[in-house]
Amino acid sequence: MMKEVIRALEVGSLSEVALFAFIVAFVSASILMAAYTKSQRSAAKNLPLDDGNIQNAFVPKTPGS
Repeated sequence: MMKEVIRALEVGSLSEVALFAFIVAFVSASILMAAYTKSQRSAAKNLPLDDGNIQNAFVPKTPGS
């Protein structure tokens, strides 16, 4: 019975939309990661090991502050 319900849904275009959304999200995440500076990458790499040191490397630092 469940197989018949799933066959009747006719989700052909929905799967194409889902695939397109996945590709857009994957490419966007890849571009974002490629745009990180070396200090941002090292801060993200060590993030699971930090014990509450409040230092956000993802916020741009302004000169003189």
